[in-house]
Amino acid sequence: MGLISLALLGGLILAGGYAAYYYQEYQSLSQSYGQLVKTMNGVTYTTNVLFDFGNGTRVWFNSTRVPVGWNLYNVTSYLTHGNINVTYYQQYKAHLFNGIEGVQNTKNKFWFLWTYSSSWQTAQTGSDELRIFDGSVYAWTFCESDSNFNPACKP
Repeated sequence: MGLISLALLGGLILAGGYAAYYYQEYQSLSQSYGQLVKTMNGVTYTTNVLFDFGNGTRVWFNSTRVPVGWNLYNVTSYLTHGNINVTYYQQYKAHLFNGIEGVQNTKNKFWFLWTYSSSWQTAQTGSDELRIFDGSVYAWTFCESDSNFNPACKP
C-alpha cells in the first residue's frame, strides 16, 4: 500500500511541475503575442471587404490585416490570391475590374465598388485611389446596371 501511495504522490508532484511549467510558457507567449499585436498596429490596418457575386453568394473578409499604405486594388488582389481579371489604364493610373474569382463582366452585368460610412455608397473613385484606413469597409457587387450605369443592387 505504501509503494502505491508513494508512486501516486510522485506522479502528482510531476504533474504539478508540468502544469506550472506550461502555465509559465502560456503567460510568456501571451505577453509576447500582446507585444506583437501592438507592434503590428503601428504598421498594419484592419479592413472589412465583402464580395457579392450576384447569385446569392456573399463572402466577407472581416478584420483583415494589411500593410499601412495599401489601396483597395492591393487588398482585392490579396484576398482573391490574384484571381482577378483587370485592365490597367496608364493615363488614369487605374485598374478596371473585368472579373473577380472567375466571375467576369458581361454585356449586362458588371462589378461595382462600394464604400461604407453609415450607409453604402458607390465608390466615387477606382480601387487604386481608395486608400485603406483602420476599420474601413468596402464591397464589390456583381449585378446589372441601368442606362446611366447605376447598379441595380446594393451590398
